[in-house]
Formats: sequence, structure tokens, C-alpha cells
Amino acid sequence: LGSAAGRPVAVVGPRESSAGPSVAELTGRAAAGRPLPRGPYLLEVVAEAEAGERCRAIRSVLVR
Repeated sequence: LGSAAGRPVAVVGPRESSAGPSVAELTGRAAAGRPLPRGPYLLEVVAEAEAGERCRAIRSVLVR
């Protein structure tokens, strides 16, 4: 999770999972443990297959 300016503020993972849908929970807290301020953030998800192929998605999210 990154700030609107692109600075990393929180990380979930890495972790392994099988093919198909997966869930990662965001706690609403920064890496240092303090609550995230309200506002827009950028969520980046990167998936890597065993063969090394990677897929990356970036979406905007709003913390309330």
C-alpha cells in the first residue's frame, strides 16, 4: 500500500497461495503500527507463478 505520492506505507506478504482467488487483509495501519490517515492510497498486488511469470495490478483505494 502506498501513499498518493507513491511512498510505501504498509506491506502485506509475501505469502504463498494456490491458484484462484485469494484474500489479503489490510489492517488500516502503517508499517510502524499507527493508524493510516484518511485519504487516497495506491494498492499494488504482484503475483508470481512458479515458472517465474509475474502479473501486477495497481488500484486506487480510499481509507475512511
